[in-house]
Amino acid sequence: YVFSEQDILERLRSVRDDRYKLILNLDTGKVQLFDTLSDPGERFDIATQRPDVVRRLMRALKRWMEENHPPEEELLERWRETVRAGPRAIVVDDVTIGAQLQLYGTGWRMADHETNFRGACYWVEPDVRGSNVAIWRTDNPLLGTYEVYVWYGRIPGRRAATNARYTVVTREGSQTFVVDQNENVGRWNLLGRFKDPICVRLTSAADGPIIVDAVKFERVGD
Repeated sequence: YVFSEQDILERLRSVRDDRYKLILNLDTGKVQLFDTLSDPGERFDIATQRPDVVRRLMRALKRWMEENHPPEEELLERWRETVRAGPRAIVVDDVTIGAQLQLYGTGWRMADHETNFRGACYWVEPDVRGSNVAIWRTDNPLLGTYEVYVWYGRIPGRRAATNARYTVVTREGSQTFVVDQNENVGRWNLLGRFKDPICVRLTSAADGPIIVDAVKFERVGD
């Protein structure tokens, strides 16, 4: 068996053999099963069709987790110690695309302007469905209380959205803020104070182009 884990946006654990791959979401309890031979892109969840395979792989995964993972509270305390020793403020900018800033959808463009953080930003035209999404996150969990700020500049020759919707996702839920990206340009704008933030999302469901620039997570307490 081959085992893997990731704890960035969701806490996922997986196990695979020479044909099947099982993914367990520790936060929701959801189990997915994929046949990697007939479905290498992992598009079709067959967990309900092959309960025998699910049981076998779950037994293997649980044994591995028991042998290799400390109790939840101990693991969280280790992360908190790491966070306390790290920088107080973390800035996720458009130049960190991939590891910390992810863009979903099509039609993204870049713009240069002196008001943009470090001089550049991404932007995209609006659409009713909000099919284009930007997500800012950090490489490690943010444990503690943080103030979350957003920065946006200008698109030369264009007005931006007056109702850009930033959503701050935390371990306890989410909260959405409507921001006029034509106001308070070229500065940090405070969205609020949050416990254990996970990420910030912005969609293209707006009345004008949305600007994707920088987000700052600043730790203010445990």
